[in-house]
Parts: sequence; C-alpha cells; structure tokens
Amino acid sequence: MKKQKQKLHERMQSKLHNFKNEQKQKYDLSKRYFASDEEMNEEEFAAKEKLFFLDMLKLIAYLSIFVIIYLLFFR
Repeated sequence: MKKQKQKLHERMQSKLHNFKNEQKQKYDLSKRYFASDEEMNEEEFAAKEKLFFLDMLKLIAYLSIFVIIYLLFFR
C-alpha cells in the first residue's frame, strides 16, 4: 500500500512539474512575442518576425478556406 501511495505521489509530482514547465514555456514565448524591439537581441527579433509571419500565413489560409467554402456551397 505504501509503495502504491509513493508511486502515485511521484506521478503527481511529475505531472505538476511537467505542467509548470509547459506554462513557463508558454509564458516565455508570449513574453518574447510581445516584447518591444529594444528588449530583444537579433535572434529573438528574428524569431518574433517568424512567429508573426507564420501567424499571418495561418490567417490567410483560414480566410481563403472560408471563401472557397462560401463560393462552393452558398452561391
């Protein structure tokens, strides 16, 4: 019984640790994405530009899909 409790405790600690790491990574990414240009070095600035470019490509792709669906089915 004690072994089961210990294993359960270890699994819960592991899950908590993983969750904290995921949240930290999300925070770091959002901090980098919304940081001002003066606060970043060249690599971080390039990463920010790349993220922005990829977000715009996704937006254009989604909008074009909706336009195609509209033209095919609702015309």
